Formats: sequence, structure tokens, C-alpha cells
Amino acid sequence: MKKNITRILIILLMISVNIGCDQSTKHLAKKHLKGAGTIEVVGDYIVLRYTENRGAFLSIFSSAPNVLRIVLLLIAPAAALFAATAYVLYDSSIRGPHLASLCCLLGGGMSNVMIDRLFNNGYVVDFMNIGIGTIRSGIFNFADLSIVFGSCALFLYVFKTKKGAAV
Repeated sequence: MKKNITRILIILLMISVNIGCDQSTKHLAKKHLKGAGTIEVVGDYIVLRYTENRGAFLSIFSSAPNVLRIVLLLIAPAAALFAATAYVLYDSSIRGPHLASLCCLLGGGMSNVMIDRLFNNGYVVDFMNIGIGTIRSGIFNFADLSIVFGSCALFLYVFKTKKGAAV
């Protein structure tokens, strides 16, 4: 019983750290970047520019009707996050890198979906952009980094596990 409580607390801590990093940087972006234009951090390789994204990645669905955006960008992701959180909390066989990658995915998703979309009138705060010249990423935030890192780590974990099982 004590082992399960400790595991649950560790999971909640990892998710909370992801949410906290994202929300605190978004707060700073709102305070210092909103209306400031583009700020070069490392030449034009890393720039900061405040934006409010009503859509998903690269503003997909931003011009969709409100009902469709609510279903695709709030209700469906919230249901998936709820189910994934229940899975992570109750399946005690999930450990180590597998657990950490899922917590990054959950923390980033919860921050963008459950906090930003609910409390920012349907938009997500984005403020970072990287690139060289005209080859640039979309504008993103720390939740996006958590999601990408968690996805890559999960892919590598699954690939390594499957490769090891086949040998």
C-alpha cells in the first residue's frame, strides 16, 4: 500500500513539474512578451514572439467552427488525458523511462488542454520559435516540448524493448 502511494505521488509530481514549468513560462510570456514583437535570443536562431493559438499544432483547426474546435481540441483530448492518467496511475508495471515519458506527455497535454484552453478562452499561449533563416519551426511552448520529448522517449523505449524482445 505504501509503495503504491509513493508511486502515485511520484507520478503526480512529475506531471505537476511539467505543468508548472509550462504555466510559469506562459505567465512570463504574457507579462513580458505580449505586444513586444519579436525578441531575438540567439540571433534569429531562437526568437521569442507572443501568440495566442486557437488551433492545434501549427494552428490547425484555428478557423474551424467553435463547436468543432471544442470537441477536437478540448473534449476529445481531455477524455484521452483522463484515460491515459488512469492507465498510468493504476498499471504498476509502468516504471522508469516508460513512466517518465508518459508523465511528460500527460503534463504537457494537461497544461495546454486542461489549463490553457479552459482558462484562456479557448486559446493556448505560444512564444518560442527556432530556425535558420526562412526554415523555422512553428511557434510553440514548454508543454509542446514536454509532449515532443515524451513522444520521442516513449518511441525509443518501445523500439528498444521490442528490439530486445526479438533478439
